[in-house]
Amino acid sequence: MAADSESGARPAVDLIAALKSAVLFALIAFGLASLLIGVRTEGGPTGALVFTPRPFAVAVIVVGSGSHGTRFQAALGPTRLAPRASGEATMTRTSSGWRIHLDATGLPRLADGRFYEAWLRSPAGVLVPIGTFNEGRNVTLWAGVSPEAFRTFTVTREQADGAQASSGEKVLVGAVSTDG
Repeated sequence: MAADSESGARPAVDLIAALKSAVLFALIAFGLASLLIGVRTEGGPTGALVFTPRPFAVAVIVVGSGSHGTRFQAALGPTRLAPRASGEATMTRTSSGWRIHLDATGLPRLADGRFYEAWLRSPAGVLVPIGTFNEGRNVTLWAGVSPEAFRTFTVTREQADGAQASSGEKVLVGAVSTDG
């Protein structure tokens, strides 16, 4: 199974935020240039400068999920219950909490009241459920706790039986990497 990673958090750069900033800068520069195009001289080379500002509009479209740029990874390894399973989780901080993208292989589809549940676990053993799913490919989960404090990522097999606690049937386990 995966061991806890060493501390020393260094969040990855959020390329989407950098792209948004570059687009905003370009739009503002274009707007200012449009103003300056209206500058002309009257009366030849020694004439007075005449400013005729031209109206312009700058539209800024912000697309995204409110990402704040902090990102963590977890490489997920198999357990004896799913020896061919593997996966990767990417956790990105947003204004709503932590959006988690899980991509796992080697897990059979579960149905008929059976499902997988993902969890974050603290060093003290506190489990926080972060979502359920039937297949492991391209799954979006959400957490309201930071992966900096809840450093172990697990996936269990569950049954819709009214029990809210983990079944303990771990099929994937991995340590959250805070190395960036």
